[in-house]
Amino acid sequence: MEHKCNKERHLEAAGGRVLIAEDEDDFRKLLTRHAFRHGLQIVQAADGECALAAVQQHPFGVLVLDIYLPSQTDLEVLRAGLEKDPDVQAIMLTAQASIETAVEALRAGAYDYLTKPLDSFGSSICPFPELLSTADC
Repeated sequence: MEHKCNKERHLEAAGGRVLIAEDEDDFRKLLTRHAFRHGLQIVQAADGECALAAVQQHPFGVLVLDIYLPSQTDLEVLRAGLEKDPDVQAIMLTAQASIETAVEALRAGAYDYLTKPLDSFGSSICPFPELLSTADC
């Protein structure tokens, strides 16, 4: 019998759907391409208003959120996503990292907080393999 951890089961229950909310078009498209390679269904949002609308309309297994989105902060989107589904996994992205925003995001319920560019993944620029890995189940 195949072992699946909670985050994999939750992503499957959400139809493999991931929200990528990023105002930098090229970076959002890059993340989207990598997510498609992992068989995920992607909903893209270029600003906080679209991200909030998406969270209210669809179930998501994963939220990938830029900290500083036009029209809303990702923490507002994160809180709305967690209110709708407390088990959603959220990865917060920022080019302007600070201890304060990292602590605030993690306290608000984020799964991870990453700085752009995503060099913390070595040769990979995509957070999905690590998020979907069963190694920490």
